[in-house]
Formats: sequence, C-alpha cells, structure tokens
Amino acid sequence: MAHIQQAETDGSHLFEWRSRRLDGTLFWTEGAIRYFIAGTALRMLVVLRDISERRQAEESFRRTMDLLPVAVSVSQGEDVVYVNQKFVEILGYVLNEIPTLDLWWPKAYPDEAYRQEVSEVWFQKVAEAREEDRESDALEYHVRCKDGSYKDIEFRYAPLGERGITTLVDLTERRQVARELERKNAELERFTYTVSHDLKSPIITIKGFVGMLSNDLKTGDTVNIQRALSRIDQAATRMALMLDELLELSRVGRLDNALEDVDLFELVNEVLEIVHGRITANGGTVEVSTELPVIRGDRIRLLEVFQNLIDNATKFSKEGESVQVEVGMRQEGGERVYFVADNGIGIRSEYRHRVFNLFEQLEPTGEGTGVGLALVKRIVEHHGGRIWVESEGEGTGTCFCFTLSGTSSTNCP
Repeated sequence: MAHIQQAETDGSHLFEWRSRRLDGTLFWTEGAIRYFIAGTALRMLVVLRDISERRQAEESFRRTMDLLPVAVSVSQGEDVVYVNQKFVEILGYVLNEIPTLDLWWPKAYPDEAYRQEVSEVWFQKVAEAREEDRESDALEYHVRCKDGSYKDIEFRYAPLGERGITTLVDLTERRQVARELERKNAELERFTYTVSHDLKSPIITIKGFVGMLSNDLKTGDTVNIQRALSRIDQAATRMALMLDELLELSRVGRLDNALEDVDLFELVNEVLEIVHGRITANGGTVEVSTELPVIRGDRIRLLEVFQNLIDNATKFSKEGESVQVEVGMRQEGGERVYFVADNGIGIRSEYRHRVFNLFEQLEPTGEGTGVGLALVKRIVEHHGGRIWVESEGEGTGTCFCFTLSGTSSTNCP
C-alpha cells in the first residue's frame, strides 16, 4: 500500500520486493506502478518482473567485494549505490550516510577550498576514464573519516556500464612510516656530523700534547712531561666515555628488555639510593609523589630516565643554595605528564631546544659528555612518549616533563 500511495503522489513508482509463488517459493520481484486515465476512469497499471537472477548476481558481487582487501564504492550518476565492508572499516561511513555524492563531498572534505580543488580534478578524471573506457590514474587525497580523524587515501575509478567502481587504499600508515624514515635519516645525518665533530676534540688534544711531550722528552722537562701525560690520559678517558655512551644510545630500541609492570614510586626510590652520594654531598632533598602509578614498560630503561634526570637536577644547583628536587605526575590534556623539577640555575629560552642534542653541554665546565639527555629522549620516544623542558630562565629552576603514552597503566594500591 505504501508503494501504491507513492505512485499516486508521483504518477509512477518503481520498487523491489519479495513475492511468493503458488508453490510457496520466494523470489525477488521488480514492480512498476503507473496511473493513467482511460476515458473518465483513473486506471492503475502494475508490471511485475522476476529479478531473482539479478539479485543473486548482485548478492554474489557484494560478497566478493566484502572479501577484497581494498575499500570499494559503486556509484551510478550522482548516487552511491554500494560500499563494501572495507570501506566502512577505513572511513567509518555506511551507505545510508552517504547515499549521494552531494552528501559525500562535505563529509569527506569539510574545507570548502580543498573540496572544490578535489572535486574538479576528480570529475575530470572520471570523465576521461569513461570516455576512454579505462581505469583512471591514481589520485591521493586527505580524507576526513566519520570519527573526525583524517587519512591519506588513494582513489582509482573504473567505468562499469552505467555504473562506476571506485577503489580506495589507505596509505596513512605508509605515509607515516615514510615521514618517520625521513625524520630518522635527518637524525642520522645530524648524529653522524655531531659524532665526527665532537670526537675530534679529544683526538686533537691528544695529538697536541703528544707533540709537546716529544719536545719535553728532548729537554728532560719532567714537570711538563707529567702535565702532558695527564692531559693525554684525560682526553683518552673522555673519548672512551663518549664511545661507551654512544654505544648505549645506539642500543635503545634495538636490544629491548622484556616489558613488565613497573611501580614508578618504587623505581624512583631505587634511583635515589643510586644517586644518594651526590644528593647528600650537595645537601639536597628529593620529594617523590606517592601518586606515581604502575605502568607497563622497560624497567631498566625507565630507571635510566629517572636516574639521568635526577642526577642532572643535582648537578646544576645555584651557588649557596641546597638542591631541592621534586619528582611527580600531573594530568594534562587527558594524559599523564611525569616531571623532575629542581630549583637550580635554570635554562634560558633560546637554549631549551638544544638540551636534548647529542654532546650538547650548556655548561662546558660541567661533568659528563652531553649524551645523557639524548639517551633519555630516545628511551621516552621508544615508550611512545615525548619529552620537553620548562624553565622561566636563568636562576628559576628547571622542570623536565615527559609522557609515556605507549604504555598501559594502573593506579598504585
């Protein structure tokens, strides 16, 4: 009756339904209803056609499309008549949310200027493909998914009679890998340059004092000989330390320790036992928050993170003041931010981006080689997190903050 009423409104109506034969079997029927006037009477013409074979072919087509590893949509004119399961998995839209291209375009490309650019090129490529009866060239666009996220999608269109098939391949992960590879290559170039530059320093020192030692041996100047030997030993020791720390840095992410549940409160207290001597020598105190959680991670590497940061905090205290260090956690933007804060000499804003660089020492007379914070950064990133430094400038103290978003966590009991 609904179909008949629709035909009365429109004058004609086309529909599909399941009919039952006299023997009880069901089959798909295409019905066409048309109203016309014969004399003074309003007549209704109904034409029924058995479309079971067509429906079976379409169902077989749908099942085949759902098995494909790529997303597929089928369109006819301005209508989207079919999308497969992979399409829904990748973009989130089901067919009744995008039944026409007019509804698809603003959902997938909310930016009007970008939508205009994409649609112009797309319709041109579709027209060329239909005219030449071939598959279109691949087109890559940045598409908004139903959940609001964006993905890099490769599109190809192929004509199929009155209809057209569009295949979609998700390139997002591939593009992310490519960008990460570019970042790693750039990092490797900086690493190579830094290593070659900074390892030359102790070599130059050794060569210089070897020359001086040669002259002092000829003159028998034992005082200068001893001084030269001492400086050569210091330079060689520093080089050995730099090489050891470089080796340690290179192992992060390559030699993984087993992941385990790590109680960060207990871990930090273990670190305090290790650095107890330096803290005591500087008359310092360290306050550790009991709110630190249990997380899933590499315990040995996480211990290195806190040891480096706490040890670093005790090195750069203001003259005449006792070291005060706070280790804790705060909620920020829905994620946990861990921090190690001190009341030390602070860092000027123009130097904050440099502190994690390899061999970077903002205090040239300080201890170490400048590898520690680079090591911390790599461990944090290996745990799926990020690290940054907060300081209002010289004399205001420093706060190293980091996340560990790649780990699952629970609260401490």
